Order: sequence, then structure tokens, then C-alpha cells
Amino acid sequence: MIFVKQALLALMLTIFVFSGISFGETFTIELNANSSDVEGKIEARLPRYETSLNMGAGVLYTKDERLVSNLSFFLKDEIFLPALTLGLGFKGLYGYQTFGDADYDIAGVGFLLLGEYDFRIDYPRVPVLISVTSSLAPGPLCFKYSEQYYDVVLTAYVYLVDNAALLVGYRNINIKLEIDSAKHTEKDNSLFFGCRILF
Repeated sequence: MIFVKQALLALMLTIFVFSGISFGETFTIELNANSSDVEGKIEARLPRYETSLNMGAGVLYTKDERLVSNLSFFLKDEIFLPALTLGLGFKGLYGYQTFGDADYDIAGVGFLLLGEYDFRIDYPRVPVLISVTSSLAPGPLCFKYSEQYYDVVLTAYVYLVDNAALLVGYRNINIKLEIDSAKHTEKDNSLFFGCRILF
């Protein structure tokens, strides 16, 4: 059963990648990991009109046998300063949490907020971009065994060249589940390291 779910997630992301390459104005791949988690992300910016419409997808797998994938759609634009970008959108979630020999599905639709400050615009000698993203799927928008989903991610990107960066970040995830009338809370507070490549 786990293999089938992982295969479906891989197929979904593959379709998304090729559609992003075909229609996207820019395309980003990101991979990060630590001793217990590994995460992959892709993002495509659709042709620019007045604001920037973006599509994103990601998969996070943890050693405590939890896998959560996501699809996101969001608008972002410069606000107040050329270096400051804010965004707003939606994030769909699907995955599972394993307890014992059984898998319990996690699903929901959340609200997505993000902010970025690119020091390279105001300070060309500082090749750093700071990003904060947060998403919340409240109870009425959660399905299967999930009761609530919340995450916040703070990431610092250090650009070695214009199209490639090393990154360090902090991730906080809180998932509330109800299984057989019992409440469970799964948390992930961790530092991670990785890289980002832009096309």
C-alpha cells in the first residue's frame, strides 16, 4: 500500500514538472535534508502579467514514517520595496502517517502566506535571500484522519552564482490527527540544509 501511494505521488510530481517546464517562465528545484527528514520541492512561475502566478509542489518524508506531499498556487509581488516580496495563495496536502502496521491518510486544503527579502537588490555584495512561508489547514478544510495542519518554514539562501544557492533553514510542522476517537499530535521541529537551482 505504501509503494502504491509513493508511486502515485511520484507520477503526480512528474506530470507537474513537465507542465511547469512547458508553460513556466522560470523553474526552480530545491532539495534539503537532515538526519531524519528529506524534502524535494519544485516551483514554476507562469508567464508574468501584472503579478506573478506561481505553482509549486513538494514531498517531505521523515524517518518516523510520515510522508506529506503538497501542491500550491499563489500570487506574489513586490510590496513597498523592490527587495521585498509578499505572496498569498492555497496549498493542497496529501500524505500518510504510519502507526504500527497501519497507514492513516492526511489530507487538507490550506491557506498559504509567504514573504521574501532579497538582499542582493539593495546590497549587491550580500548574496542572500531570506524566505518565510506558512500554511494553515483548519479543521473544516482537513479530511481523512487529519484534524488540523500547520507549518512555518524560515530559509536563508546564499547564492554562489546567479542561478544556484546553498540553503539553511528551520521547519516547524504540527499535524493533529484523530484515529479511533483518539487524538494524536505529530510535530517536526528541525534544522535542514540543501541547495536550490533555478532554470
